[in-house]
Amino acid sequence: MPDKSRSVNSFKQIGIAMHDFHGDFDRFPNGGTDWWFGIDYGNGQFGTNFTTPGTPSQPPNQTVGMFYQILPYIEQDQLWKTFSNDAWNNAGPVSRTILPIYVCPSRRAPMRNSSNRGTIDYAWIIPGANWPGYPSPPTYPNSDYWNGPGDWGEPRYDHGGIVCRCCTWSDPSGNHAGPMAELKITFASITDGSSNTIAVSEKWMFPPKYLIGTGSDDQGWCCGWDEDVTRITAAPPKRDFILINGDEWGGNDPRAWGQDNWAQAGLCVGSAHPGGVNALFGDGSVRNVPYDVDPLVFWRLGGRADGVPVSTDF
Repeated sequence: MPDKSRSVNSFKQIGIAMHDFHGDFDRFPNGGTDWWFGIDYGNGQFGTNFTTPGTPSQPPNQTVGMFYQILPYIEQDQLWKTFSNDAWNNAGPVSRTILPIYVCPSRRAPMRNSSNRGTIDYAWIIPGANWPGYPSPPTYPNSDYWNGPGDWGEPRYDHGGIVCRCCTWSDPSGNHAGPMAELKITFASITDGSSNTIAVSEKWMFPPKYLIGTGSDDQGWCCGWDEDVTRITAAPPKRDFILINGDEWGGNDPRAWGQDNWAQAGLCVGSAHPGGVNALFGDGSVRNVPYDVDPLVFWRLGGRADGVPVSTDF
């Protein structure tokens, strides 16, 4: 089977898993909390339930994101039930597991990265930065992890896609006040239409480090909210390329940046395929989005409820 067809089949399986999850829980899986959080086995409180064996929490209390949450729906139920301390930089038996469904065969073979974690070439999608001249998305109270502005930490950009950040935990130290907001995303939440909203796509990667990993490819598939598993549509998709005078964060290479000098390559959608990227839409369809797609159209495809459905007749 050609590599791109295998990638499409993987996306279809992920789409079915997301829909089956929705059928069981009346919601889509979410994006977890942050990269250093391990699998939560308790009530979702900050830093206290990652090392005691138990039944994995379900959203909204699971601090590891969607690619872990859907394991029972991709024939990995036993892996989901396996106790694994994956907090901070610890690679437990779950995060060390290599899952071919999450790796694009056009780019690299299934493997572990430099952090000894199973790699992933795909990511859930959010719009990212607002497009100049258009209204900003709504701000959700108490939804900003850092309670302040900055890249995707602003309390609006983490919550614009089908897969949203989960911030329900509270920190007993008081450093990060809780409880934080968490959105329950259902099909009804996708007011732009599930056929007009990208849920998951391929992530741009830095070719010289396919087999090593980078700052946006070091935590693997068993990860909370992080560049490893979250990408934006504020810049059009890019074919993997070697940056000039920089790494995956852009440096001085103008190709690494999107609108308003915001979207660094390490946050972008991309692939090794010629012509375009595979994208899983909310309705379960998998379509090729060309690299020369209208940037404004592509940005709109990342948001589930921006009020402007766009044509996907690429």
